[in-house]
Amino acid sequence: MADLESPMERIASLVEELERSPESPTRERARALVQAVLDLHRVGLVRILEMAAARPDGSDLVRELSTDQTVTLLMSLHDLQPESAETRVRAAVDGLRPLLLEQGVAIELEGTGEDAVRVRLRKAGTIRAADARLRAEIEGAIFRSAPEIATIEIDGLDGAPVVPLTRLIEPRK
Repeated sequence: MADLESPMERIASLVEELERSPESPTRERARALVQAVLDLHRVGLVRILEMAAARPDGSDLVRELSTDQTVTLLMSLHDLQPESAETRVRAAVDGLRPLLLEQGVAIELEGTGEDAVRVRLRKAGTIRAADARLRAEIEGAIFRSAPEIATIEIDGLDGAPVVPLTRLIEPRK
């Protein structure tokens, strides 16, 4: 989604630039400013979700919002997801299963931790996709459903896991 990728790339770039700068009162004020803006956004999102949930069809609306790629990122960033990361990852893997079977690969969710997921792939026919493509499909589906996941281990593929942008943000205390 181009509308989401551009600001995320800009945020990642600015965070990296800030982290490379020497410790200083200005750097600490910048961090404090970002945290204050995030806190303000969290308060607003909580209120929006409360108002939505109070409507007759509110729980359906909140569930629908939580499946939108942009909204789920914000909800995850602020620990406001109505479903657990494990539930969302399980749904993502279940959704991948038919697509991967068509490509000759079976996928099983081995486990989820606080910020890590482990899946296992095995041959299920003639494999019709490269490792890089399979990795991109799997990581994309899981990160879209649970952007707070830090690492995805894929048994059966070569290469190192990708760390998503949401891991650049300090966790809530």
